Amino acid sequence: MTTLEIFLKRKTPLGPSLVDLDKLPWDPFDRKRILDYHPDQRDEIRRKYWLNGPCQPRGHDFPKRKIGAEERRFSPTWYASYGRWLEYNVKVDKTLCL
Repeated sequence: MTTLEIFLKRKTPLGPSLVDLDKLPWDPFDRKRILDYHPDQRDEIRRKYWLNGPCQPRGHDFPKRKIGAEERRFSPTWYASYGRWLEYNVKVDKTLCL
């Protein structure tokens, strides 16, 4: 290979690599920011998250937390009321709004 061919040879991009859409994390705290994905794949990733729907674990024993004088906890019945935009993370016991 000549010096010119070496100089003109396309280099591998240093940015983020493409990901397997079937291996995207469901849990919101495990997700990367959309901007951290390859620019050519961001729209596909947004679409995949939208199609997968919100992270709404069922059958989990949601922990109680004392707030004021009352003990309160997340209620999975809220999924029915706020279905498309309410998410819950079991690992950190947090509720998120999309």
